Amino acid sequence: MVGGTTSHDIAGPKHYGTLDDIQAPQFLKGDGTRPLIGNLSVSGGVTIDGVDLDVHAADPDAHHNRATGVNAIAVTVGQAISLNLRASNPGLADDDGLYLGTPAAVSASTTNTVIDTGHSHQVLAYSDAVTYPSQLLRSDAQSSVILNRLTANEVLAPNNLRIAPATRVDFADGTTLRNENFASTIPAITGWQINEVAGVAGWYALTIGAIQTDELHTRVFVSDEVRVDRGEEYWAKSYGIVADAFTMPGSINGTVAVTFEDSPIMAGAVFSNGDWLMFQQVDTSGGGFSNVRVWGTVAGYTDNGDGTQTWTFTLRQGTTGLDFQAGALAVDFGQSGQGTIHLSAIDLSGAPYIRFGRWAGANPYTPANITTHVQIGNLTSLGTVSGSPTGTYGIFASGNGQTAELSDAGKIVICAVMFMGRLGPLTVGLAL
Repeated sequence: MVGGTTSHDIAGPKHYGTLDDIQAPQFLKGDGTRPLIGNLSVSGGVTIDGVDLDVHAADPDAHHNRATGVNAIAVTVGQAISLNLRASNPGLADDDGLYLGTPAAVSASTTNTVIDTGHSHQVLAYSDAVTYPSQLLRSDAQSSVILNRLTANEVLAPNNLRIAPATRVDFADGTTLRNENFASTIPAITGWQINEVAGVAGWYALTIGAIQTDELHTRVFVSDEVRVDRGEEYWAKSYGIVADAFTMPGSINGTVAVTFEDSPIMAGAVFSNGDWLMFQQVDTSGGGFSNVRVWGTVAGYTDNGDGTQTWTFTLRQGTTGLDFQAGALAVDFGQSGQGTIHLSAIDLSGAPYIRFGRWAGANPYTPANITTHVQIGNLTSLGTVSGSPTGTYGIFASGNGQTAELSDAGKIVICAVMFMGRLGPLTVGLAL
């Protein structure tokens, strides 16, 4: 007996209600609020929530199905998970989508790498496309590439364009090489052109304003003069025949007195003050060759009374100090606004044709001062003025911003301004 209370059964009548937490600290609580702090032995056959722990330890599927893998994912007996690559196609395959980190930027110098969540790929590219055809192309350390063939409409160079083949440069048969503004105009050629002569396969002609050379060898030499019987004829304001030999001034703007024959059918001066004259000289003496044009103006007419007349000629453009003999011809191109007619059966840039034009400006020898208004026959020599293909025959006309062409190229090109009452000018273009 302690304190008046004798020993008694805990389930006896002296107790009622439930035990307090402090009365049984060694027991687990049914509500789960007291943790298990030691090992708990469970006899065989005893279940917890219907699960026999001894059976589950031996069979991981006893309580629930173990983790399994699909689509190349394998799970070992010890529940280790791994990825297997297919032997026929070593790589990750996922029908529902494979998610990777953001890839790094790819260039010709990147390699195959995986870093954290990112990755990059090696790109195979070569600067020598001849040795490695059908591959990606990149420049080498000198910004160079090697190609077997390049097709391009235009090649641009920030500085000089240098072509340096090991042996030579070959162009396809029938190819025309030219300055983009080429036009075989009279009295001055604009630009240059090398073309196959129409109707003569494999025979090429160079049309250019001037040639300067130390030595020239020709099998056949043909010079064009301002004469009908040489295959070419120029009609301008007039012409004069030199009566006495003379020498051109020794400097530009120098002067010389030139005597011409009077016209046999018209009395008086054959020129007007301020007219532009063109002298052409062809000289093959001494084994050399020269074909030059000299331009200048005339003034100071004097009637000599013996069938000749003398003019003061001022040299404006051309070679100085040339000697001209009696019989030399001077074509009078008049003054700014003068019309000209040029007939040619021998122009290697594209003949035959008849050309009607006019020059205007400071002089008649600058190509930009010459306008072709009408050409009949071969239109090739017009160059970019017409734009027709090589060998085109027809009629071309241009003036006041209007052009028209009727040719065997199979087209009619018209750009005309029409006035439609109150509507004013209307530009009409037609190409068939």
